[in-house]
Amino acid sequence: MVLEMRSQENSLLKISDLRVDYKSYWYFYHVLNGISLNLKQGEKVGLIGESGSGKTTLLKSILGILPPQGKIVSGDIIFRGINLTKTNNNILKEIRRKSIGMIFQDPLSALNPVFTIKEQLFEILKWSSEYKKQLNEESLKEAAYKLLTEVSLPEPDRILESYPFQLSGGMRQRVMIAMALASARELLLADEPTTNLDVTIQDQILKLINNLINEKKLSLILVSHALGMISKMTDRTYVIYGGDIMEEAPTKKLFKEPLHPYTKLLIESVPRLYGKGIGEGIKGNPPDYRNPPTGCRFHLRCPFASEICRKKKPELISIENRKVSCHLYTEN
Repeated sequence: MVLEMRSQENSLLKISDLRVDYKSYWYFYHVLNGISLNLKQGEKVGLIGESGSGKTTLLKSILGILPPQGKIVSGDIIFRGINLTKTNNNILKEIRRKSIGMIFQDPLSALNPVFTIKEQLFEILKWSSEYKKQLNEESLKEAAYKLLTEVSLPEPDRILESYPFQLSGGMRQRVMIAMALASARELLLADEPTTNLDVTIQDQILKLINNLINEKKLSLILVSHALGMISKMTDRTYVIYGGDIMEEAPTKKLFKEPLHPYTKLLIESVPRLYGKGIGEGIKGNPPDYRNPPTGCRFHLRCPFASEICRKKKPELISIENRKVSCHLYTEN
């Protein structure tokens, strides 16, 4: 099957009013609350927010790999003119094989523990469009060597014959990057790619991802709690809280002049090695998705909340080359 690629105003990925629920035995959890996001060809976008804000759910929605209890209730995810929420499963699989790759948060749980790296990497290469016609053992091994070399893994023979538990955390993460690169021709989704790694290894992994992104001219959506990583690696950043977009701006401008109260508090919470000392964090708790607050979902923790914040959800309005969702910037 040939995947039809259509240009749409230089937009590689466009998400509109995406709503995602999770169902448990007793409750519905209303997680994504109308997320809209736009990614241009070759652009690097960051997603920041507290744990549980919906960042990973958003990435999994793009790939169509939500767990069985998760469901896209409404909204559109348009990749190269194809609506991924309405297309058939065969086209979705082809997009995963040819166009979009993902680095998962925990490589130890993402890699299958009962198969060697060779078996898992070969399986991906067999379905990848670049290597699909070269199914013999020798050509697959050559392609695997090339990928492992690109991610700076020594002794590729030993790596290929190893099981995931036999590799260090940094090695497993590099294997995950290699697997993602096998299918990522246009877009790479990176979900906390340096979680559980020590500081020196984190820096190596970040430089590796950044170099590969630039070399292969890929677009990037990077999820991270490490705001320093976001500030260095992305062009534009979206701030997510409680399944809502709070703010979107060019990355440098966002960190220099945050507009939304949540963005300001989030940046102030980052520990500093000098100057103001350790941030106090944001008071209060994230919203309960079983029964989320009306109006702005941040109003229960916001120091500037007023009556309208409790009743009406603010629209995402444009201010110069950025957007913010806050009643402080609208005419009440």
